[in-house]
Amino acid sequence: MGLLCCAPWCDGAAALMWRTIGSSGQVVQEVLATLLSVMESSMFFPREDNEAVFALAATVVLWVTVHAPEWHTAVLLHSPRLLVALFLQIVSSTEQMPQGVEGVWTACREEHHLPSERSRFAVQTLKALLCRLGAHEMLLALEDRQVWDNLLCADTQHDAAGLLAREMRHGLSPLCPCIARHLLSLPIWGQPRWDLPALAFLVEQLQDKSQEAETPASIGDLTSPLTTPPAAEQTRWSSRHSSCL
Repeated sequence: MGLLCCAPWCDGAAALMWRTIGSSGQVVQEVLATLLSVMESSMFFPREDNEAVFALAATVVLWVTVHAPEWHTAVLLHSPRLLVALFLQIVSSTEQMPQGVEGVWTACREEHHLPSERSRFAVQTLKALLCRLGAHEMLLALEDRQVWDNLLCADTQHDAAGLLAREMRHGLSPLCPCIARHLLSLPIWGQPRWDLPALAFLVEQLQDKSQEAETPASIGDLTSPLTTPPAAEQTRWSSRHSSCL
């Protein structure tokens, strides 16, 4: 958390430190879980600029490290939660950027040659994760159906969310029970900006009744556990870190 506070734009020195931290597989497990909590915090505290800055910073760290071999196992283990967090970030990134985030985003964009729009960066990060999970055919199908462009448009966002979930159900079917269960655990329901795209996504995830919702998902020999619901962590996390910037 101190590293996120000091260099939220993840400059060259910070990127080197993140990669050094990631040299230990056991440490990566803990670090990635923390980054996920930070990414999700902007959903729970949408009016807090500090939370939005940290969420952006954590996503940039994920972008920098997702292809590192040392992070492979941790990414697989946390992939359902990662997929949900990035999907919701794409949905929220179409809204106006909080004032405190603009300067950090400009620094991030220049440092890592990122797209000019924050929404495009969220899409790019999700694509990188799907590529890391080996979902190459699914990525081609999403491109052919123009899902990404439609996901960034408020008028077509809910339809695109359903298409994304449908392709994930076909291409990443072992993960779908955990994805659906984690999405249901988030305290986003009843909020107008989430309800329609989140519900469209959830309905498609639940279409295959042959999947057992109580069985943890797996890819290969790895099992994807459900982590502690972020709702239980949000108060503790916010009290410790919301004043860092």
